[in-house]
Amino acid sequence: NFKIMKPFFRSSIVAAISLLSLLAAVSCSGGKEPARELLPEGAVPFVYYLDHIYLSSFLEDSTECDIVFDTGAGLGSLYLYLDSTFRSECRPAFLDSSRLTMALYGGVGEDRYLTKLYKDSTVLVSGGLELPHAGALFVNLRDVLGRRADGIAGIMLDGSAWEINYERHYLRKLERVHVDSLGLEGFTSFPMKIADGRLLVHCDVCFSDGVSSWGWFILDTGSGGSIFFTADEAAAKGFGSAGKPVCRYVGGSRGLGGETVSCIADAEYAVFGNDTLRNIEIEWYEGKNGVMAGGSYKGIIGNELLERYNVVLDLRDSLIYLQPNPAYEVSEDSKPWGISFVDRTDIGDAWIASAIRVGGPADEAGVAPGDSVVSINGKPVTGLDVEEVYAVMDSLSVLDLVLKDGLDVKDLRIVCGE
Repeated sequence: NFKIMKPFFRSSIVAAISLLSLLAAVSCSGGKEPARELLPEGAVPFVYYLDHIYLSSFLEDSTECDIVFDTGAGLGSLYLYLDSTFRSECRPAFLDSSRLTMALYGGVGEDRYLTKLYKDSTVLVSGGLELPHAGALFVNLRDVLGRRADGIAGIMLDGSAWEINYERHYLRKLERVHVDSLGLEGFTSFPMKIADGRLLVHCDVCFSDGVSSWGWFILDTGSGGSIFFTADEAAAKGFGSAGKPVCRYVGGSRGLGGETVSCIADAEYAVFGNDTLRNIEIEWYEGKNGVMAGGSYKGIIGNELLERYNVVLDLRDSLIYLQPNPAYEVSEDSKPWGISFVDRTDIGDAWIASAIRVGGPADEAGVAPGDSVVSINGKPVTGLDVEEVYAVMDSLSVLDLVLKDGLDVKDLRIVCGE
């Protein structure tokens, strides 16, 4: 039986109430969970929150933590990534200076940082799954994903297989893949590559003007996006230079390594596996450094695309199995508010304004990346949940924000039509 460990994993229902009081119904719980049912042997339940997979876990000393399952963290990664502010909640050994050293790390963004590295081995336990690591690297994870993210764990290159069931929200490590014995009827297998410690899958993307890109992409369950191209590939193909409608975002961070500048546009279609996916949103990076600047891959494929399937990753035979997820629903276009939030109420009373769309309603209203938002439509953010606020925003035409900078408080109104 799975025991829910933290308030984050307790689902809530947003009541049907008048437009003016919609935000009042948004609670702090968050996370999308299907109805509980008996799971296969060895399955570990996860919560799917803001397009990320969260495993309710323990460090070996029984410290509770919510860990993001991230195949993009690098196969065979020696180190567990833990949030820097979460470090104070962990075992005393993590505070022992004799067991710490300094390390340099980077990621998606432009910056590289010196940070603390715990040198001794540690084990992460989630359900019956044990993930050993040679140590722990402390990074500013909550600056990217918010207060609920305690750490990131990848997978080891050990010849096993991993089942990621987006329909029933469970993860399972398998010793080998046999379609019949594992009940994988309805799955179709496709080639997968393992190169430089990364899983690579093939995808073709085409725009309405005939510009296209095809090749190998990092399979990254640590990404909440769909298809994200490197800066090199975007420049080579001339994305954004052929009259396509493009939204440019500044100040957001799609991953570790500092702020990024990125662009979003709609592709006519993408071919993934046997499926042709129409009107899919793609993104590309504009920086010169970091993982998304360029490499032997065209970009990354994240959960916003993968959640359309149930997935099995066979590391022994380098195959990916895909089965259409019957629970997947194509989301309608949301209102273009041009703002995202990161919940940092773990260290204060505010959410942080993250990616701001240049020329969008939030930008026009005067919201800047990094602004601290303490209230939305009269409701303190300490009593709200980011995912549920996003869902409610499509029903609103006005957002009244209260921003706080030290002792200074400023009111801003964002207006967004249809």
